[in-house]
Amino acid sequence: MSNFLLRPRVCWITLITVLLSLMGCVPVSYTGWTGPQQRRIGTLRLLGDGLVHLNGRQATNGKTVYERDQLSTGAGSGALVEFAGGSIQLDENTDPWFEWKKNEHGQNCLYFHIEFGQVWVVNDRRLVCFDSPHSGGGIYSIVNIRVDRLATAITVFEGQVRVTRPASQLLRAREDVAVERNRIGPVRVLADRELQEVSRWRDNYPLDYRRRDDYGGEERPSGRDRRDRSAQRCDTYARTAIAQNEQNDRRGCGFHGARWSSDYNHHYQWCLAVPEQAARSETQEREIALGTQCREPDSTGDARRCDTYARTAIAQNEQNDRKGCGFHGARWSSDYNHHYQWCLAVPEQAARSETQEREDALRTQCHTIF
Repeated sequence: MSNFLLRPRVCWITLITVLLSLMGCVPVSYTGWTGPQQRRIGTLRLLGDGLVHLNGRQATNGKTVYERDQLSTGAGSGALVEFAGGSIQLDENTDPWFEWKKNEHGQNCLYFHIEFGQVWVVNDRRLVCFDSPHSGGGIYSIVNIRVDRLATAITVFEGQVRVTRPASQLLRAREDVAVERNRIGPVRVLADRELQEVSRWRDNYPLDYRRRDDYGGEERPSGRDRRDRSAQRCDTYARTAIAQNEQNDRRGCGFHGARWSSDYNHHYQWCLAVPEQAARSETQEREIALGTQCREPDSTGDARRCDTYARTAIAQNEQNDRKGCGFHGARWSSDYNHHYQWCLAVPEQAARSETQEREDALRTQCHTIF
């Protein structure tokens, strides 16, 4: 029989297969976005002893998560997606998918879309946005988000969250709100005990990335043992951070911001919220800054140049505030000493470039964040 005569039969078989797939008779699993511009989101860490699925298939520790990938945690399982500048931790029975896109102000944002479940978001260097059936918004902080059939509950532990749907609402540290489809509920300020209760689910997942098999067949240490170990580790971290900041103040280095806080509880709670390696890196970053970026001016010329740089930086930040641009971070500080000491620690060309970066941002990128 010729190929010509076989073609109608092949076409009919193809058509029937497609129809059966649409009717659900032939199983078709979600395999994630396969387009040519797939971008990296972060690295997956498995928590707990249950199964975690990535695009419908059992996930493995250390797997790269890409744009349009979907994660699903089952009973007794959790996961952590680490990205540059932060992480998103998933509770059991949670189902987000991820993408990069611009928000309504034209800013690049790491979006996670969640239909059901609970996540803990830690980020300090990039804008993270969330989308649920009831709400959406931008996060630059530490926040817990819980989504069920009726509402999305948002609890801010540190920093701020701008809710943009169904209406605009700015939430600050310690504030909690439940958002329904057409209404934002009353904002509550939580006490320490209430905040601990919101985040208690995280005690079920030790952030050491080890599952039962990694303990040589032995049972994982109990929740109490893990909490005691974390408490001891984070007490050491917080005391070291305060000692480093005392050195910063004593030497007049001028470093400031959350990293250089003298608040023990701030450092302790942050340490509990992030992987152990992140806390180690933060301690090391402070040590490097004290060793390489804190110095007195070498000459009167340095002092004069950096005085001009600091005053210009403050003036640019005043323009940022006045125009409501929403730029934030160390570059947009209003602290004269911060800018002055930074200028002393870097080559002259770097300071010029920083001034120009602020000028360009004010001229071409001034859109409101919050």
